[in-house]
Amino acid sequence: MNKLAIGLGVVIVAGIAAAPYVSGMMIEKRMQSVSALPGLSDGITWSLDSYQRGYLSSTATSHVTVAGADGTRYLIHFKHTINQIPGVDGRYATIQTVWVPDAEIKPQVEQLFSGKEPVVLNTALSVFGGAHTEGDFAPINQPQVTFSGGTMTIDAAASGKFAYTGAFNSLNITGQKDDKGMPQSAAFKGITLDADGVMDKKSHIAWNSQFAMKVASLTVGNEGALSGLALTSHSLRTGDDFAVDVGLDVANA
Repeated sequence: MNKLAIGLGVVIVAGIAAAPYVSGMMIEKRMQSVSALPGLSDGITWSLDSYQRGYLSSTATSHVTVAGADGTRYLIHFKHTINQIPGVDGRYATIQTVWVPDAEIKPQVEQLFSGKEPVVLNTALSVFGGAHTEGDFAPINQPQVTFSGGTMTIDAAASGKFAYTGAFNSLNITGQKDDKGMPQSAAFKGITLDADGVMDKKSHIAWNSQFAMKVASLTVGNEGALSGLALTSHSLRTGDDFAVDVGLDVANA
């Protein structure tokens, strides 16, 4: 009996001790298999550049490639810090992602965001294949741009379903003066983003998806204001047919 208890104890301890390392291998394999991002077009792809696996934590670098309409390809680089300790909520690891600006624009980015990380994404990976991401966007307080900062939540399931939500209180932009000497400006308040749909695993196209960007109010210089602005889209696939509807609504102008 004592031998059995000791044996079980050793197995349990070994399993617990190995869990972070196994999580590290699972994460590396999962990151290597990703190319498309949930709900985004095939013109935006993700690639893993490096992965340094450790016992309790690992680090990785990656980049997103955005294809412009003229064929130009833009690269956006990211750094990932991976916590491989499983959680009681079903997560087997947590990944913190930050944007790494290119060297030529890094000084401007640091000045714009007052030395803070522009965006921080914290992603919990589930043993069931899903992921939950919470993002924080840093505020901006500069003479020509003020931004409240905001939050975003992304949920992705193994089935291909995804959902995005975002909220930003305000964005104010002051541009060059017009021919009358008045500064051109735009003020957005109450910006929200909502999207959901199903990602096709082969074509990386979002089928049966909905998107809505709403702005509580928009004021442009002295020209006037709009309220209840909503830009929406809906896509639907029926057999081999694919349709997209786009709408723009304004409550008051």
